[in-house]
Amino acid sequence: MKSTPMMQQYNTFKNQYPDKLLLYRMGDFFETFGEDAKTTSKILNITLTSRDKNSDPTPLAGFPHHALDQYLPKLINAGLSVVIVDQIEDPKLAKGIVKRAVTRIVTPGTIDNNENSPKNTYILSIAISKKNTGITLCDIQTGKLLITQFENRRKDFLVKIINSFEPVEVLLLQENTLISGDQNDIESKSPISRLFPEIVPIQPIDTAFYKNSDNITDTIKKQFKIKNLEAIGLDSYKEANTALAMIIDYVNETQKISPEHINKVEKININGSMVLDSATIRNLEIVSNSVANSSVNSLFSVLNQCQTQMGKRLLYNMVLNPLLDAKEINDRLDRVTKYVSSYELLMKTRNILSEISDIERLAGKIGLNRANARDYLALANTIEKALLIEESKKTAEELNEFKDAISKTFVDNPPNTITEGHIIRDEINSEVKELRELSGNSKTWVKDFIVNERQKTGISTLKIGFNKVFGYYIEASRSLKNNIPDYYERKQTLVNCERYVTEELKHKEEIILGAEEKLAKIEFEIFQSFRTDSLKYLPAIIELGNQLAQIDVYSNLAYIANLKNYTRPEIYDIGENNGKIDIVDGRHPVVEDITEDQFIPNDTLLDLNNNRVAILTGPNMSGKSTYIRQVALLVLMAQIGSFIPARKASISIVDRIFTRVGAHDDLNRGRSTFMVEMEEASNIVNNATKNSLIILDEIGRGTSTYDGVSIAWSLAEYLANDIGARTLFATHYHELLKLGDKFPDTIKNYNVKVEENDDTD
Repeated sequence: MKSTPMMQQYNTFKNQYPDKLLLYRMGDFFETFGEDAKTTSKILNITLTSRDKNSDPTPLAGFPHHALDQYLPKLINAGLSVVIVDQIEDPKLAKGIVKRAVTRIVTPGTIDNNENSPKNTYILSIAISKKNTGITLCDIQTGKLLITQFENRRKDFLVKIINSFEPVEVLLLQENTLISGDQNDIESKSPISRLFPEIVPIQPIDTAFYKNSDNITDTIKKQFKIKNLEAIGLDSYKEANTALAMIIDYVNETQKISPEHINKVEKININGSMVLDSATIRNLEIVSNSVANSSVNSLFSVLNQCQTQMGKRLLYNMVLNPLLDAKEINDRLDRVTKYVSSYELLMKTRNILSEISDIERLAGKIGLNRANARDYLALANTIEKALLIEESKKTAEELNEFKDAISKTFVDNPPNTITEGHIIRDEINSEVKELRELSGNSKTWVKDFIVNERQKTGISTLKIGFNKVFGYYIEASRSLKNNIPDYYERKQTLVNCERYVTEELKHKEEIILGAEEKLAKIEFEIFQSFRTDSLKYLPAIIELGNQLAQIDVYSNLAYIANLKNYTRPEIYDIGENNGKIDIVDGRHPVVEDITEDQFIPNDTLLDLNNNRVAILTGPNMSGKSTYIRQVALLVLMAQIGSFIPARKASISIVDRIFTRVGAHDDLNRGRSTFMVEMEEASNIVNNATKNSLIILDEIGRGTSTYDGVSIAWSLAEYLANDIGARTLFATHYHELLKLGDKFPDTIKNYNVKVEENDDTD
């Protein structure tokens, strides 16, 4: 690779980030070189060319800089991290090589292209000591920041965090890259990466800086602009503070700016919501279906008719974090009931919400200095609409002054760019008004100029044009070149025409372009000043976003309840009301939504005494699997604060929902069908309590019949009499029916009866 000054500059950046793909801005293009170019060409399907073709050719591939948002997601989805090196000075003013700098590092957790995603994009940081594990989650696009800490024996809590928040990137101290093989402990023995899907990259963080508690404290105090950790209630969160400092530093390093919108930390009450293991999330198809791995035909898709992206993200989080406190659940149900009971209020609220922008992400754009004038106008519109909703009116009123400032500052239809002018109103700045008038008058002059030239030359077909390379020019057909006056200076020759300039036109061009360039510069300065002033409103903007998300979710659940004939369940705390799950005319929310036939409702009665375990037998395709999953889904829906598809329901909260469903293997990790079955059964036996709900759809099918019956029998007996959990057990082993005779006080037998009705009359 030839060592020109430009390539020396490129290599300086590349040597700093040898493991990342580097996009190097050259004029209007982002270029890649060497192996990066080969990789880029393959992933983006763009032409691979070369630099210095005559000697030591260097592979080269690039794309226009304005296409960055189009190509960047493809590079990230291919598993790369990307360093963006941009020009930080005007090439026209450069003395020698143009100054460049790393302006941003893009990773799976920091890319901002998924505006239509129904879930937050979380980075997870983990700090583990001999005693505790500290966790921080951050969505830099919305500023959402969550923190928690727990004892190391609670490995299930770490699994809960992973399943509930689905991080796309993990930060881990180098000394914490191991966990134990023990089911419950977190300590240093086996790779912690086993807990994460292969697609989630783990970034090892150098431990040395975080060994010093002062470094950690200073990082947090600087970000939140506080004097001590007590100000945000984190003085006793040693490990969690380490994780928090790690994530703050990581965001600063990758974004090359202090993220002003990350200004509030929210503590996760990890004991306040249900632990959902991956098997339960998969088997109940809570957020994605098991066939296509998309949200279609999942519980989330059935419940989601939210009007805003903020509401969708909150609902997604809610379905993965069912509550464990009856008061909290009933508070949510009260909010849903408010909209159910007033159709007029419901539809008015939804209509307003339909015109509201995603101001959580707009706050993120402002905090990361990526907002444009259109973003601010969308924000002003949202504030105005929020004033019409009673629950958000108070916070919206706090932003009234800001809303008015936006409307007074920006033109009605500004461009997406902020560096080329045409975004600031004339009234804001006298110089802007003067330059805009000069620019406008000059354009009128240009029109008059060509009219005069046609008259002077007698050539009626003369045209005037402009491009960025040649500026203004006069164009005439080549056949008329003998009629061109002497004061015309040839500028460019084309196939069918000649282009000319005159001294008068060149002089006016300097005035016009000088005015436009100066105008764009002043408008950009005004915009940057406005953005700085707007930072003080970020806390109120974020709070308004949070309020609107909740309003959207609860009005959405009310809309679904009205639309699909759902009922408010009666909720009792764990262990109350004899642990009863009593559902009358229950229906499967997903199956009834996708089937063309009428769903036949059915009843359920489980409790902590005589109805702990229900053994369910019946023909193939009779609906056993649908029924037991239906019960689990209705309990989960009730515990997120949703109405449910039933005529009546009384539900005592369950602490966990466990599922063992279907026959599938995991050969990629060396697990046969039988091993998967036994591991899932082991998870249930080791973690279920009498307050859990367990659904078992066949077990022991991965081995011989007699061994399978023995396993199924012993498991059912243990669940009923040792753990005492409420259990629905669908099985083909009719031998299990004898359990009802042997343990009539805890186990009941049920049979699915299929009747065919002739409705031809």
